Amino acid sequence: MEAVRPFTVLLRGLVCDALFSGRVRVPTPDMMSEVLIHCKMEDQGKVIICGGLDATACNVAGHLIKMGRVRWSTSKTWYFNLVHHKIAALKCGTVLVTGGVNLFEIEMPKGLVQCCRLSWHQKEDEEEVLTSTSDMHERRYHHAAVALHDGRVMVTGGLHDELTSASRSMEFYDPDTQLWTLSDTLLPIQMWGHVTIALANGLILICGGQRDEEIIETCWLYDPHTDTFTETGSMLTPRMRHSCVLLPDGRVMAIAGRTAMSRGTTVRYEIYDSCEFYDPMTGRWSPAPRLLMKCYDPVCFVLPERVVVLSSQWAGAAHYVFSTQKWTKLAGVPSATQGCASAHFY
Repeated sequence: MEAVRPFTVLLRGLVCDALFSGRVRVPTPDMMSEVLIHCKMEDQGKVIICGGLDATACNVAGHLIKMGRVRWSTSKTWYFNLVHHKIAALKCGTVLVTGGVNLFEIEMPKGLVQCCRLSWHQKEDEEEVLTSTSDMHERRYHHAAVALHDGRVMVTGGLHDELTSASRSMEFYDPDTQLWTLSDTLLPIQMWGHVTIALANGLILICGGQRDEEIIETCWLYDPHTDTFTETGSMLTPRMRHSCVLLPDGRVMAIAGRTAMSRGTTVRYEIYDSCEFYDPMTGRWSPAPRLLMKCYDPVCFVLPERVVVLSSQWAGAAHYVFSTQKWTKLAGVPSATQGCASAHFY
């Protein structure tokens, strides 16, 4: 059986390449490392990517990366005409989709209060189930959503309509009652385009984002038990519309992003390829190796041996390998769509 395994691995890699890129390559010895990269993604859950705009400014159907098969599958039961919405992973193979902007109202964006849940059955031959749930209390897009350790989902900030309508409010979703509760506690400042991520100790790191037309430099830690905020170290490069992932060692990696958005059409903005680490033990940020492409709104998820990044600027994909502490291109993986939302769940 072990003698057959290398040929099986190579065959699966070639099939993956054909599925991802629509082309067939002649197998060569140097392909084996790339094949092994794909195969090491097995049994590491699923990544859902839905909504957003493709290269032709059209909405695309939701996709699901099934790690065990290392392939994309297009859903037949849901199709989101949304951009700038957020997803949070709930328990038992369910994700919560929150807010966003209707694709057909993009010229005059107005945040939505509607939310829904997507659930997956254990059997491969059973389709996913889309169900409506209660609405949020406020309209939001470019907000942040994160699953807390107690199973609830926390949604913070975001825009109502224009760039100057950033919110300070927070609300919590209880997956058992399927109801939203608007918190009496407010964010330290108005913000949108920020990121919230649950640390291993249960605290929520809030970093980056924009207020009015300026980047937010201060980062905070939110304690769900005491319902309080505490300032922590500022990022080396303040950014918005970036992504953050929790690494196996407990640190946070902030990835890419951009400078502030402006209502002026002639204002130029900078897209980043820089990355940095946050250490919860010290509360400080430190430099990380630069990404191989500049992007914002990237789709990022963590596997035991690497961080995978899918660019939303159609610049391909890359992965940061922990053993080498380097970024390398990841072939055979499609780009994410602009303004999409994603979640990694099990």
